[in-house]
Amino acid sequence: MESEENIYSKEFIERLNNQNAPAVSAGPVRIQTAGLWIKIAIIAGVLVMAGVALALNAMSAERARQRILLINNLTALSVQSHEVTKKYQNNINDTKIRVVNEHFFQSLFGLNNDLEAYTKKVYSKEQDKVLKDDLKKTKTSLQDIFDRLHKADLNETLSRSYIHELTSLLDQNITALQKAINSGYYGKELVEQLKKHNTELLKVQAEIKNLEEQRAKQK
Repeated sequence: MESEENIYSKEFIERLNNQNAPAVSAGPVRIQTAGLWIKIAIIAGVLVMAGVALALNAMSAERARQRILLINNLTALSVQSHEVTKKYQNNINDTKIRVVNEHFFQSLFGLNNDLEAYTKKVYSKEQDKVLKDDLKKTKTSLQDIFDRLHKADLNETLSRSYIHELTSLLDQNITALQKAINSGYYGKELVEQLKKHNTELLKVQAEIKNLEEQRAKQK
């Protein structure tokens, strides 16, 4: 039999060997953990790319919607204003107002032609239908203007009321034009055309302002 000292020595050596032995299971666990993080990173990357793609699509769709909305709004205002200036060309007794009205009428005529050419060129059937629906909606507001002017005519205040309506329509057209010009949604050719019409309408605006100043001095 072995002595107690030998037995204790063997146990002591075995304990040392067990303490110094490498952890066999650590390697596979680390590999599995690393693989898991790689999968998570890949999934996260795919989700981020999908999110970016959706955001870009949403931005593109919004730009397309705004591009149509701005032109349709401008077209509706221009057509409505043209109808007013056309109907009252010969109904205004004040010569100066008739001159301003004629300049506004001619400016709108050119603007309408360019807008019509643009929409015919680039609009789809669906977009053209939306434009026609928008134009139909202007009939109500147009009739309201005609009703107000008719009452003013009966009350012998047509000239003053007409200048007020003309100024309002002119301001709305200029605002709509400048929104379209500054939007960045349109090509160079259309933008240059819109800038030209904006300049013409600003001249009419200056004429009305000058006319009102003259009237104020006469009072």
